[in-house]
Amino acid sequence: MYPTDDSLSKKLQQQDDGDDAPRRAARRLLPCVAGVLVAGHFATCAYRAAGNPSDLAFVAAAYTILGLLLYCVGSFEALAADASPDAAAARERMRPPVWALSAALTALFTSRVAPMMPPPLDAVVVGMAVAVTVGGFCLLFMGNAGEEEDDDDDDEADSDQDIEKV
Repeated sequence: MYPTDDSLSKKLQQQDDGDDAPRRAARRLLPCVAGVLVAGHFATCAYRAAGNPSDLAFVAAAYTILGLLLYCVGSFEALAADASPDAAAARERMRPPVWALSAALTALFTSRVAPMMPPPLDAVVVGMAVAVTVGGFCLLFMGNAGEEEDDDDDDEADSDQDIEKV
């Protein structure tokens, strides 16, 4: 007797579970290790900047904005896996904070890098920051970043139905 689809899929899943267990453990462990490394780097930077309040404020702001940005992007990606209308609305609400945080981080780094550059290059640094910020806005709000495009399939189906009517 041949195995049913259910029993075959269970056997394949058990084989996959055995092979993918180290990968899943690594995927769970990687964010924890990255968090510890970032926290250690933050502590080192804060220790070095302890004598200068503006440097300490820069370090604290940069890591705070980066942490918030990573949280928002993670939430955005988690919502992208859900196809419900509520998830789509939540994704739309997540776009402005993602853009604002990325723009703030770009402006923060630009404010520190541009003054260190010679006069022609500081304008290039500021111009690149503006281009990245405006480009991010255009891609995130005017384009369909993170959205699937099913419109072409619908148009083709509509045109097929119109041909059949003729």
